[in-house]
Amino acid sequence: MESETRKTLFSILFGLIVLGAVAGVGLWISPPPRTNETVTEQPETPPPPTTPPTEQGETVALENTLELEGLSNVVAISPLGNILASASDARKIKLWNLDTGTELRSFSFEDREDISRVTSIAISKDERTLAIGWLGNDAIDVWYLELDGTEPSQTLPGQNYNATSIAFDPEGNVLVRGNSNGTIQVWNLIQGTSRNAQFSEGEVSHRVTSLAISPDGQTFASGSNDGKIKIWNLETGEALHSNLKEDSGSVTSLTISPKGQTPLVSSSDKTITIWNLNSGEPKKRLTGHSSEIGSVATSENGQLLASGDNDGIVKIWDLNTEELLETYKLLDYSGESINLAISSNGQTIVVGRDLITIKIWRIPELDNK
Repeated sequence: MESETRKTLFSILFGLIVLGAVAGVGLWISPPPRTNETVTEQPETPPPPTTPPTEQGETVALENTLELEGLSNVVAISPLGNILASASDARKIKLWNLDTGTELRSFSFEDREDISRVTSIAISKDERTLAIGWLGNDAIDVWYLELDGTEPSQTLPGQNYNATSIAFDPEGNVLVRGNSNGTIQVWNLIQGTSRNAQFSEGEVSHRVTSLAISPDGQTFASGSNDGKIKIWNLETGEALHSNLKEDSGSVTSLTISPKGQTPLVSSSDKTITIWNLNSGEPKKRLTGHSSEIGSVATSENGQLLASGDNDGIVKIWDLNTEELLETYKLLDYSGESINLAISSNGQTIVVGRDLITIKIWRIPELDNK
């Protein structure tokens, strides 16, 4: 059983949910028709890594080092694991081929005076849509990556409150944004309409820190900086469960398992909580991290959980037995604002933290150690 579980490590998704605020001006383009094909461009002859692979211990190898034009502040991997998005404090965003380290596309916003830096990035599951949040404005910029141009395809205005978290539904047609005043907006990208009143709760003042949408697109969860977690019906806006509460402070990350009994997993401070998504009841609390956990994610088969903290420690857990399987140390120093993401196959870990480079690590099959 342990061997079988370990073999599934390369199916894990560790999506980084990064807090953000956004900017934009009124422009609207309907999204192009969607097909089952992806738009990721693969070079005919992959170039060699930026730096030669170097071993760290016996299980983790440094595969690539990507050079940025400023200090890294956001990294995110697409759900399919083909595209890496990076943002720097130079107000530049780059899309990379995750396997080869090849730059696919670049966006520059140096002339925008209404923004200061990127704080949130989301990529749709089909890798056709990119959403960007900024510090300094209350709108979200959306790009359809099949279209050329330097201007966003759509801008989604806010209501005088900065966006602090954004997430796509599985089809890429709905974008959910959490705001600094505790409200939530749901945008239909096809129709260009939004709704949000039903997601507000009167005098809400606590910032939405994280969002996670279920694989069937019917429900989503929101976490806030007062430690509360709420589960919503995405279609009707009904609050299904609103009494979930973390004991250790702000909710830093949320993820929903795509398989099994669809548990909801949250992180707060140094603790992970596994919840029953249907009942809203806590099932288990996992401990072991020595610094604040910034990200959690579950594997595609729903058996594994990954967590990353500000010391650069990544832990892999068995969601069925709720036991710790592996621990990886990917940074040699501690600090705040770690940017960390794990690909859907569980073999690629991307780490950035206020540096001009992003490190890409590869994890081989544990049975081959």
